[in-house]
Amino acid sequence: MAREKAGDCKDASSTLDAVTCLGKEAQITTANYEAMTRNLRALLALADADAPAPVVGPTGEALTPAQQAAEFDRLQENWDVYRKTVQSAAYDQFKGGTEAPVSNALADQMVVRSHMKELAAIYDSILGNH
Repeated sequence: MAREKAGDCKDASSTLDAVTCLGKEAQITTANYEAMTRNLRALLALADADAPAPVVGPTGEALTPAQQAAEFDRLQENWDVYRKTVQSAAYDQFKGGTEAPVSNALADQMVVRSHMKELAAIYDSILGNH
């Protein structure tokens, strides 16, 4: 998130510079995103043999680790479809021109970083941020 605050590729002086720079930024963001989601899913799937029986309360029975991991997988599959749709929409706004790949890259950076924030908020207790 610190990289997001600093701004992406402010020194790019041409479309080629911007595309090249944004490609490098995307590699870093994607690596961070993949590490986050891989580790988060692993935490969700952890089965604790000493864990108490599932909690049953007014909203129903708590999910098992396997159910939590499966729910996370569904969330990620649906988000991947959304991500691709955003990329296409951003690209298509400038299709035929040199700005299309820049628009695509900026939109992708935005949605990946936003999704990382969403996941951090949704799984706050698992990530130990509470």
